[in-house]
Amino acid sequence: VEMRGNLLILCCLLVLGMAWEENEVENCERKPGIDIFKNTHQFIDALNKEQVKICRPKCHTNEILIHLKDKSGDKFTKSYCMKKGPCPNMEQQNLIKKRFLSQAQYEVLKISCVQRVDSQGPNPQQKKKQDDFLKDCQNKLGKLRDICTIHLARRLKKYKNTSVFFALDSSGSMATNNRWQRQLEAYRLLLKGFSLGKHNEVSVINYDINGDIVFQKLTPDQALHQKFSFKRGGSDYRAPLSRIIKILGQISSDKHIIIFFLSDGEHSNANQEAHILQRVKQSYRSFKFYAIGIETHNHSHLRKLAHEIGGSYHEVQQKGSIAKELLDLLQLLIFYIQKK
Repeated sequence: VEMRGNLLILCCLLVLGMAWEENEVENCERKPGIDIFKNTHQFIDALNKEQVKICRPKCHTNEILIHLKDKSGDKFTKSYCMKKGPCPNMEQQNLIKKRFLSQAQYEVLKISCVQRVDSQGPNPQQKKKQDDFLKDCQNKLGKLRDICTIHLARRLKKYKNTSVFFALDSSGSMATNNRWQRQLEAYRLLLKGFSLGKHNEVSVINYDINGDIVFQKLTPDQALHQKFSFKRGGSDYRAPLSRIIKILGQISSDKHIIIFFLSDGEHSNANQEAHILQRVKQSYRSFKFYAIGIETHNHSHLRKLAHEIGGSYHEVQQKGSIAKELLDLLQLLIFYIQKK
């Protein structure tokens, strides 16, 4: 995504100690004021105009910590997020102290900073990845492109230390309505999304009645350059599930696991493999299994598989475009991040 010095970062407020202001935080979205700060100058200007808005209690960017004491002597800390920039200088700190004293009757004991973002701007390589991802996202989603925002990129960046599996249906029926190609395009866009995070790895199983491990535990960037063919056989869920179980045996327990299992048809009984996955998933920091039915008229097998593993089933019926599939998959990822 293009940042160009105008990347909007949501203001967050983190209150430490006993003086957490519940009512103000609960009413965050209804209170007027600025919740975006490009730098220290804008923050001080907002303080002068009494336009500082209390918002999210978590900050992932540069942070100004203001250590305060109220009239009763209770001490607490407020935290404000900045896009970039250095810690306030002495003159700016004095202005901040005056405003807190005059507007809220708080004595400022100390002002400190946490530097998380390079004040010179985003890493060029990371910026290029974001640009590429969001451009591809907008092109593929078409009329649904509004989801392809900086907000989405920031969500996907939060995926760290995650092992992602894609089980891609390569049976003959996937030739109908160009499902195979649409499935691949959705998969590739998701790879670009996972490449925004750190220490993520990807494994792909291409299956019909057999399950081929196309590759395992590659970085998302490496995975983007891998090619595989359309098999056009029958469909048997036992083959890809057994390959997933095999790879899981080589993955450390400190990983988050996400499995996307895509299919458009029926399969033979896979109870044994489902029960194994149900047992082994307790070994990891988190384990999510998404069964995704693509234009299937009989989804009972796939729904049952998701239920047995303790995952969730999602149905995609849109024909002629990958937009709906992508939107569903991206929303799944956002939902997962919100629950982590």
